[in-house]
Amino acid sequence: MLRRLIGKVGKRIILAVAIIVTLAVGVKTDQEISVVKKREVKHIVDQVNLAKWQLRNEIITIERLLRMASNFAEQRVITPAKGDDVDRIAMPFLNSFKRLKTFIVADTNGDEYAITKEKRTWLSSYVSLSTGKEGEDKVRWIRTIDGKRNVVSGWNSMDTTYDPRQRPWFQSALCNSIYKQINWSEPYIFHTQKMPGITASVKCTKTQPVMVIAIDVLLSDLTKFTMGFSENRDVKLFILTKDLQFLGVPKTEETISNKDINSLLLKDYRELNKDYFTKAIDHWTANGDDIYSPFSYKSDGEGWWGQITPFNLEGNKYLLIGLITPESELHSSINFIRIIAWVIVCAFILVLLRSMFRK
Repeated sequence: MLRRLIGKVGKRIILAVAIIVTLAVGVKTDQEISVVKKREVKHIVDQVNLAKWQLRNEIITIERLLRMASNFAEQRVITPAKGDDVDRIAMPFLNSFKRLKTFIVADTNGDEYAITKEKRTWLSSYVSLSTGKEGEDKVRWIRTIDGKRNVVSGWNSMDTTYDPRQRPWFQSALCNSIYKQINWSEPYIFHTQKMPGITASVKCTKTQPVMVIAIDVLLSDLTKFTMGFSENRDVKLFILTKDLQFLGVPKTEETISNKDINSLLLKDYRELNKDYFTKAIDHWTANGDDIYSPFSYKSDGEGWWGQITPFNLEGNKYLLIGLITPESELHSSINFIRIIAWVIVCAFILVLLRSMFRK
C-alpha cells in the first residue's frame, strides 16, 4: 500500500517536473527566436540603409555634376552650337562615373547637342531646328592623345520628328518655377539608344533662348547596381517605380542575360516569375499603414524577410528600394529544435499520464 502511494506521488512529481521542463524549453526557445528575429530585422534594416546610402551618393554625384555644368551654361560657355566645348566639359564627367552615359545641352530654339559614351568610342549628335536643318547629324569618333577627334563614321539620321523641346526631361526642367532645381524625369525610352532610362535635368539660363542641360542614366545600369550590391546571392536588392514596375532587377539563382534584363525593365514585378519575390511585394502591398517596416513572409514553405522603403528625389518624385533575404538557418534550426523538444516532452507526459490512470 505504502509502495503504491509512493509510486503515485513519484509519478506526480515526475509529471510536474516534465511540465516545468516543457515550459522552460518553450520560454528558452522563444527567447532565442526573439533574439534571432531582432538580429535579422537589424540586418535587413542595415542592408537597406546601406543600399540607400550608396544610391544617394550616386544621385548626389549626378546632381553635383549638373550644377557645375549649369554654371558654364549660364555663362553660355557651352551651348548646343559649341560641341567641342561641351565635349571638353562633359567627357571628364562621363569618364569618371561609369553609370553616366549621355550629357545633353538643349535650348528653346530647338537646338541640341548630345555626347554619349560608348564602349570604345564616343557618339555626338547635333540637332539644329533653329536653322531649319532637317534630321540629326551624328558622328562616331575616338579622342586622340593630342585631344583631337578621330572620326570613325558620320551620318544624318534624317529623323524629322525629333524635337528636344518635346522630350520629358526638357519639359520638366522648363516648367519648373524654381530656377536651377534638379528635375528627375519619369522613366521613358531614350531617343538615341532606344533603351529605358531616367534623366536628370536643370534649367540654367533665364534669358532667351532658355537652356537646359541633362544627364541620362540607363535602367540597365541601375540593375548593375542592384545585382552588384552584395556578393551574397541570397541578398536580393531591387528598385521599383511607385506603380511597382522594375527600375532595377534583383539577382536570382540563375544568371540573367542582358536581353532578359532589358525585357523586364518597366514591367510589372510579377514578370520576374519568382514566387519569393511576388509573395514579398504582395505581402508588402497588403501590409496596411506600417508598410515601410521590415516584414516576414513565407514562400514555398520557407521563411523570408523583406523591407521596401521610398527613395526620394527632387521635385516630389520617389522610387521604391527594397531588399529580401531568406530567413537565417539559425532561426529555422531553433524552430526545429523547439518543435522536437515539445514533441518529446509531450509524448513523455502522455505516457506518464497513461501509466498513472491505468488500473
